[in-house]
Amino acid sequence: MLVGSTADELRIVVHLAAPLGHERTPKNYLQEFTMGSDAPDIEWKLPEGSHPVIEVDIPADTNLDLQLGKAQLEVGGIVGNKHISVGKGSARLYAREDNAESGEIVVDVAMGSFADLRPGDRESHRAPLHEEIPDKGSATAHLEVAMGKAEIAAQ
Repeated sequence: MLVGSTADELRIVVHLAAPLGHERTPKNYLQEFTMGSDAPDIEWKLPEGSHPVIEVDIPADTNLDLQLGKAQLEVGGIVGNKHISVGKGSARLYAREDNAESGEIVVDVAMGSFADLRPGDRESHRAPLHEEIPDKGSATAHLEVAMGKAEIAAQ
């Protein structure tokens, strides 16, 4: 889960459902962690059997470009531009009910489904689909899922 916070810091917590063994530590699986002038670049390669849950807190006004292979992802509290891509799994984007942060939300799903769970008479759609949802704000959000489920929910 990625959560925007009011703090101007980056915090990462990794929870593992299965132990890695005494000779292995999470640092063995952190492939890349760099802090550039624009944004951090983080790459993990954890064993699938460990069922990792990675929580990342970032400043709320961060622009987010996130590309994941197999994942169950939730993103909320981030008001900057967002580009979220999941190969297989699910992605849920939490947006404010008044739609004040997003100028437009674009959803692309190749195989699977899309549901807008915010209050109102919105219907769910089966994929493949390309949906453009205009909103009132200035930031844009692009949510892509190759195979799985994409959702927008109220924050």
